[in-house]
Amino acid sequence: MEGVILSSACDITTGDSDQTVAMGSETRGHMRRTGQGEPHPFSISLTGCALAQADDPAPWQVLQVTFDGEREDGLFRVGGMASGVALELTDSRGAVIRPGEAVSYRQAAADDIRLDYYLTLKTTTRELMAGDYRAVIRYRVDYF
Repeated sequence: MEGVILSSACDITTGDSDQTVAMGSETRGHMRRTGQGEPHPFSISLTGCALAQADDPAPWQVLQVTFDGEREDGLFRVGGMASGVALELTDSRGAVIRPGEAVSYRQAAADDIRLDYYLTLKTTTRELMAGDYRAVIRYRVDYF
């Protein structure tokens, strides 16, 4: 008998296969005046991680998250009846994350990691029109 013990990747815990962020309602007047809605927080929880310490020769020490979706003016495009708006994604420090942009996360050693983000409705160059909207933003976690 032979075998190998491997470091496993993290498990993503969302409670469901889809993670929904309810953005609520914004008025057209508020969007015109300020150019943005209220930020809405969400988190990605990674559990059972085996990130290695810097002096440990584990297979990976860093992870990165890439968010992807349709683009508009450097933001995430929305669909529906609303027009002239898109979603801005920021991390917990306020750094803007663009569609397709990989964001690295370094942690010396952690079994559970919580990545915090915010979605904010922003006006775009198109004409602002009232209506419902929705977007699908996919994310991928890569380990190095």
